[in-house]
Amino acid sequence: MLLFYMGKDDLCDVIAQKTEAHGVDTDRIIPCGALPQADHLDRIAQVDLCLDCFSYNAHTTASDALWAGVPILTLAGKQFAARVASSILSAAHLPDLSVKSEELFIDKAVSLAKNPDEMMRIKHHLREQRFALPLFDTEAWTRDFENALHQIYHETQSAAGS
Repeated sequence: MLLFYMGKDDLCDVIAQKTEAHGVDTDRIIPCGALPQADHLDRIAQVDLCLDCFSYNAHTTASDALWAGVPILTLAGKQFAARVASSILSAAHLPDLSVKSEELFIDKAVSLAKNPDEMMRIKHHLREQRFALPLFDTEAWTRDFENALHQIYHETQSAAGS
């Protein structure tokens, strides 16, 4: 089953044509719209694996998927927008879910689909470590950011007094 986010444009007919052309039952494609945050996270939690798009990677969607306990597979690119999900996966201690080629992306997706034990290991990691992962440690991030601001302020004051 594939959940497919529909923005302002209704692409259901186009997606149905494409899926039918590739022999995929259109009933397995579920178009989704915007939901309140809690409902959105509940919906994502029903997914086995989130496949990131390229060349503009998931940003908030990657964080939401991981928070909901769902692994996300991404293809890292050269520009910033194509590396965000890789950074997010690194902060979630899941760098192996970021690959460097389309071939590796397909291989990894197929491997994960065929290996439920590995999928469960990753989901277990996300559930058990969610509050310990740097990605979701808001208090540590805030503390580090505040410390950096204090340091910058003191350094600029010292430089101004020189």
